[in-house]
Amino acid sequence: FRNQIVPILQNDTLMRLDLIDCDLGSSELYGVAEILKKCPTLTSLCLKENQIENVTDANVLSSAMAKHKGLFFVDLSSCGLGGNDEVLSVILKGCKKLNGLDLSGNEFGSKSVAIIAKFLSTHKTITILNLGGSGFDDESATSLNKAVEKNKTLTELSLASTKITLS
Repeated sequence: FRNQIVPILQNDTLMRLDLIDCDLGSSELYGVAEILKKCPTLTSLCLKENQIENVTDANVLSSAMAKHKGLFFVDLSSCGLGGNDEVLSVILKGCKKLNGLDLSGNEFGSKSVAIIAKFLSTHKTITILNLGGSGFDDESATSLNKAVEKNKTLTELSLASTKITLS
């Protein structure tokens, strides 16, 4: 991946990169980090359905996202982020400049939702957040509700296919 794809993607015009379900492992995530360094025009990155399973990989990706000046939207849906709160925390540190973030399909528990709520309550640029299909319930949604009230930039929030009630 690093020797084959990274050189191809080094250009000054690439704005969107979709790597959906590419079975990206540690070395490939290092390659994604290199792409982020070498493609300053990239505004959207989709890593949907690629498992991010350990803190080291999460740190590499998070650091590259944080350093990229033009990245506005990242899709991390169905990446297994609900199974490891430490990985989720590390990833969210790299998302502080994003306008949009898709975390749908990650099966978040109450601790994960609290981590997302903390991120959302302090995030100054996010306008779009997708948490659909993440499996959390009313109890978990309480912390998220407070964060949404505090956040002044969010304009789109998807909670589709969650287990929350609207009463």
